[in-house]
Amino acid sequence: MQRLLASLIIFFCFYQGNLLAEMPALVQDAFNAMEKADKKEWTFIRTTIEGKNKKIERYSAANDPVWTRVNPSPDNVLVEKAQKNKPKSKNKDDEGSDSKFIDLADPESWKLISESDIEAVYEFKPMGDDEGGKKIMQFMTGTLHIDKINPHVKSFSLKADRPFKPAAIAKVLKMHVVIEFEDMGGGNYFPVKESEDVVVRIFGIKKAQKAEKIYSEFKRVGTK
Repeated sequence: MQRLLASLIIFFCFYQGNLLAEMPALVQDAFNAMEKADKKEWTFIRTTIEGKNKKIERYSAANDPVWTRVNPSPDNVLVEKAQKNKPKSKNKDDEGSDSKFIDLADPESWKLISESDIEAVYEFKPMGDDEGGKKIMQFMTGTLHIDKINPHVKSFSLKADRPFKPAAIAKVLKMHVVIEFEDMGGGNYFPVKESEDVVVRIFGIKKAQKAEKIYSEFKRVGTK
């Protein structure tokens, strides 16, 4: 799931591809706006919450590594040592993410489901970039909330339409992933919250996972 979230964020912020030509005009405008932000010009805080575990990190392109722990607790010492010994990712900005973008949607699936003077909401059928991804995405529906006044993506979500089995030993009972974005000014749009709510059954045992990543304290490099 973390790889999926990372790939989706990369797509929304930096994707430049022919797929845009297949999208509704408003969606194209929103994605064009999302491409302009450059993370290397910013620093910010990321707070990850998984159950009772909480991790706070600061992002800065000037650091090596770009993510550094803020006030680490003793419980995180082993995790930090393991991270230091890991081979460096080719893409430092996004830990563990795949540099190959997923295809966002079936171009014939875009559907406007509601609209007001300030917002439009679209649904679409997502597409995976490999056989495993396609197997999962066929059970999902995507939703985009787009700001019409200043076109950009306000939020994106993927939700399972029904339970499905990605593998013989596992069944996904529930899956809902949401990414929310905010306008930081000057045509810069960044994710401010990622959340996932997943329930699976493996070998007959039900397991639930809820996680959030909250991004805050955005500051443009060189500004006060």
